[in-house]
This record gives sequence, structure tokens and C-alpha cells, in this order.
Amino acid sequence: TTQRTWGSLQRIRLPTFAAMSSKKIESEVAKELDLSVIRYSRVWEDPDNLRDGLGINGEDDILSITSSGDNALNILLCEPKSVVAIDMSPAQNACMELKLAVIREGTHGELVTLIAERDGTPTERKALFDKYKSKMPAYAQEYWTANLETLEHGLIHTGRLDKFFATFARDHMRKHVSEETLAKMLDAPDLATQKALFEDFALKEDFQKSWNWYFGEDMIAKSGRSAAQMKYIVGGPGEDGVAAQLFSRLRRMMGTVPIRSNYFMQTFFAPRDRTVGDARRAGEGEQPTAAPAYLLEQNFERLRALLPRLSVVTGTLEAFLSEHEPGSYNKANLSDVFEYMSEEAAEGMFKVFAEKFRLGGRLAYWCLFTPRLPAGSAAPLYKLQTELADKLHLQDRCFFYRSFHVAEVVAHPK
Repeated sequence: TTQRTWGSLQRIRLPTFAAMSSKKIESEVAKELDLSVIRYSRVWEDPDNLRDGLGINGEDDILSITSSGDNALNILLCEPKSVVAIDMSPAQNACMELKLAVIREGTHGELVTLIAERDGTPTERKALFDKYKSKMPAYAQEYWTANLETLEHGLIHTGRLDKFFATFARDHMRKHVSEETLAKMLDAPDLATQKALFEDFALKEDFQKSWNWYFGEDMIAKSGRSAAQMKYIVGGPGEDGVAAQLFSRLRRMMGTVPIRSNYFMQTFFAPRDRTVGDARRAGEGEQPTAAPAYLLEQNFERLRALLPRLSVVTGTLEAFLSEHEPGSYNKANLSDVFEYMSEEAAEGMFKVFAEKFRLGGRLAYWCLFTPRLPAGSAAPLYKLQTELADKLHLQDRCFFYRSFHVAEVVAHPK
């Protein structure tokens, strides 16, 4: 693969956005997805799970699904040897490239204004894009030039799933809970108060009807994710469908995980009301601010200094790993990629990672609706860090997922 140096960043040389998004990719889900759509403009996966599950150190060479770039950047702040942010979607990588251009050349204030984590106007954001356009690769320039209007309210509000959540909060949830009650819940001083305020409106029949309709499988496939991403869904024990699973997880979390400094849940309940500067008082055991690490001002200059360790790749994991020698990488943030694969395809993908990763390397990933573990011929190649993963899952600041997994490579395929 040809690489070129661009400032302090190493980037894979890529074709134009149109060619990239139309190219047939040998990946099960990629064949059915529109790769020109921004599906996620914020990463809804807790970076603390990745940090602690992977046990990141200065000798690690890490692969990370890009999505919108949040967790690749959060991982970079853990100072591994290298990070490759990879995504089969050029639109998702265009989100990352926009952030990188500002981090590399601009200021922290410009970054948070561009993504709408604090006050800014459409005119200011267009001016920022014009200022940093030439600092992005050609495909990212092409994407944002054609989709500039989507930045009107900021990058963080452009994703399909992000809009789906925001619409529920604005058009449906607010019919069932007052602004006063919502504000008290978001700033609840303890878990008992938080849970009581939530259940006071969320267990009522009208709210349940809204939830079950909006978060049902058909609506999620139509407006939140895609049918291709829902292909292998299975029900949980004793649970009646997707909406019931999600509500059960949310209800459990509201009694076990504080949300007052939890940027995932602050955004879920009040998507346009909370900003990076809105750091509320933190209770015992809480972080002092409701924002991801890469967006905190105190981390900005260090993040900029770490950029030479980061590269961005558009393509599939299958194709990327096939081009690299065994031992090139040892840890990976795989988001929920196995969710979109058949059992046979997932088994094959686990075998590829075991072949290419160094012994002792780790994969960290989530399962949303579909359980996926190394199975069949892949099972003997891994040791599951179940106790660690289950502990992290119970602390997860995002409620959606049925499970979190850490799989350690203990053998190569014969």
C-alpha cells in the first residue's frame, strides 16, 4: 500500500470519494450498506472499556474502527506505539479527517465550535471548513464540499443514528417528561434519586408505547441503523424483542451508573442542551466533566503532538489484514463488527486476527443484539477475559449493548 507524508500525519493514498463509495468491497455487510452516509457522528461506545480492556501501553500497535474518530483519538491519548483508524466507509473517515485537520493546524476552540460542542453559528462553521479544507485529503474535501449544509448545526449532529436519538428526545420523550424533571434527573446527586426520577415517567403506559414503537426493530432498521446491520438479530432470554431489550438495559443502568457526568447519557436525553464546557459537579467516583477525553482542552496540545502515531485507512478489515505480515498489530477496538456477520463469517474473522496478531494481543468489542464469541476452529485460539469484560460492561456509560468482550490471542492457526 502506498503512503504519503502529509504534515505530521501518515495517510494511505486513496482514490476519490465517488470511486471509494462505489467500489465493491469483499465484506458481508459492506455489500448491502450505502457507504456514502454518515451513520455515526459520535461514537456511542465507552472508551474506558477499551482502555481497561485492552490494557494499552507504549508498545502496542492498535487497530481501531474509525466510526466518527472519537475512540481512535481517545486511544491515541493512551500513547500506544501506533494507531490505525480503519473504516470501510469513506464518509465516516471524512468525519475523522475534518477533526484531524483542525487538531493539526487549529485551536481547541475551533474544534469544539466545528462539531457543535459549544455555541457556534453556521457561518462560523462554514468559515472553519473553508480555512481547513486544503488540509484534508482529496476524498474528504470532496465529501464535505458536497455535504457542507450538514455541518450547519455541527458535525456531531450529522449522523443517522445521532439524528434518530435526537428525534426521540425532542419529539417523543419530551411529551412524557417535563423540562424540570429532566433537568433534575440529569443532575441527580445520587443513584437512588436518578432512578426514581427516571422511573416516574419511563414506566408509565404512554411512555412505554412511545418507546416500544420508536425502538422497535422495524423503526431502528428504517431510521436509526439499516436492515443490513439488523440481519442477524436474536432475542435475549425472557425478553420480548429489540425495544424491550433496550429498555431493560436502560432501566438497569439508571440505577447503577451515574449520568450527571456521563456524556453519552447527557446527549441521549438532551442532545442539544449540553456542551463540552458544561462540567457539572461530580459525585464520588465520577469524572469531573461530561465530555470525551479528546475534546478536553487540557488534552488538546498532547493530542496534537501524538498525531504522527496515527494513520487513517479506508477499507475492510479483511483486506487490510491480508496485506500485512503476522505480528504487525497486537490490539484492536472492533466496535460491534461481529454483529453484522454470520456465525461462519465471524469464525473466519476471528481466525484471521489470531493469524495476524501477536500472541498475547487482545480484541475488544461489543455485542448489541447478536452474541458473537470465538467459536468452532477459532475457539482454541483465544482466551476470553470474561471476568474483566463483565466488570467493564456493568460500568459501561452507554446502555445499549448486551455484552462487552475481551478476547486474548493465545495461539496461531495451524
